[in-house]
Amino acid sequence: MARIRNGDVETERRPPENVDLLFECAPEILAAAVYGGEPLAALERAGALRIEGDRALAERFVTLFPLPEKIGDA
Repeated sequence: MARIRNGDVETERRPPENVDLLFECAPEILAAAVYGGEPLAALERAGALRIEGDRALAERFVTLFPLPEKIGDA
């Protein structure tokens, strides 16, 4: 479970209870949405992701962890 409050992210490993948003998927699917920009709707249509709860919050959540810009070519 993750809680975002006052700009801080707190995480805790436990079953979700009374949550505003729940993603059900493999970790790499969530990574594809967060870091790869894969649309949530496309992942849902493919059957790779199920979202319960606040849809607007889901769309916002995937924008909260941007990767830093690359410094140069390796």
